[in-house]
Amino acid sequence: MKFIVERDTIKTALNKALKGVEMNSTLSILTGVLITATEDQLILENTNMDVSLRQKVIANIEEPGQVVVPTKLLNDVIGHLGEGVVSFETDGSSINVTSGTSYFSINTFAPQDYPSFPEFSVDSTVELPASTLNDMVSRVVVAASADKNRAILNGILLNVTPDRIRLVTTDSVRLAVADAKIVSEVENFQVIVPSRSLRNALSLASDQRTITIASNQSQIIFMFGDVTYVTRRIEGNYPNYQKLIPTSYTTKIALKMNDLYESMQRVRTMTVNNSEVNFQIVADQGVLVITSKIPDQGRAREELPVEVDGEDMSISFNSRFIYDCLQKTDDDVMITFEAESAFKPGTFRTTGDIDFLYLVMPVRPNY
Repeated sequence: MKFIVERDTIKTALNKALKGVEMNSTLSILTGVLITATEDQLILENTNMDVSLRQKVIANIEEPGQVVVPTKLLNDVIGHLGEGVVSFETDGSSINVTSGTSYFSINTFAPQDYPSFPEFSVDSTVELPASTLNDMVSRVVVAASADKNRAILNGILLNVTPDRIRLVTTDSVRLAVADAKIVSEVENFQVIVPSRSLRNALSLASDQRTITIASNQSQIIFMFGDVTYVTRRIEGNYPNYQKLIPTSYTTKIALKMNDLYESMQRVRTMTVNNSEVNFQIVADQGVLVITSKIPDQGRAREELPVEVDGEDMSISFNSRFIYDCLQKTDDDVMITFEAESAFKPGTFRTTGDIDFLYLVMPVRPNY
């Protein structure tokens, strides 16, 4: 096996291999990347048995063949080479890597021992704008559960209709829903995607305008550029999240997102172990007072002008849960907060290119 490839080309492919598939297996061969040189192209494949990634790479193939090379070691070697072409040639149980005056010999694994790339058929498919989908995922992923015993809640519910993308996550304490308008030819595409896999696929597709998502009964397949990314599909019925969203409120406030974001940054310095923050809304004064404290150390207080609709209210939340729903934005982006009582969920909403709803359960205050 012998081929020549541009350093930047192979470096980009190896970076994607490391980013797309977590190589924490006890099987040493799974830390490697399977490199296949056909007569007209180079194919890189790697897997951890849950997720598999295949890339097609432009190269000059002199002798076809296959080899499995430790991914991280090869990436480190390529990363320290200068610009230009890199030559690869197998030599028994090793591969020789040459670039300019640099030479490396790397021990390899037997390609026949490497798992085959998963075969798949497609039942349904949809093409989506990659950047929009990535922005939506970044908003909702905070509310996905980390409990491995609750597989459905580890995932992101993805629903696509002819005019909308909707993403949903919940960990039973929080609920996040993001909506964006699109034009699509699908009637109803719905899957539960492992949150980590969706984030990784979108990270790999960051330079693409669109990403194609396909599914069958057990797999979800992402396709973009010359990359195919296959992950398992989370099976089961997603919770009926819509019945959790309140339809009324006794108190509603509106303020600039940046004001709330910066205030939360400050009051969080006076919290420990994600302790609570208290929201006190004073309706006749039009203010939101945010307080936090660390017992025996001190307390913090922020006062913000807000538009108030309704009654006075005092309600407390886990500080991290509130901070998770906020982001640095353009100065004119508004956020609303609604609640019925100190013992029922509070709901944050923002509108724009992406409409976002974030519902969070309150905590009993220690004030």
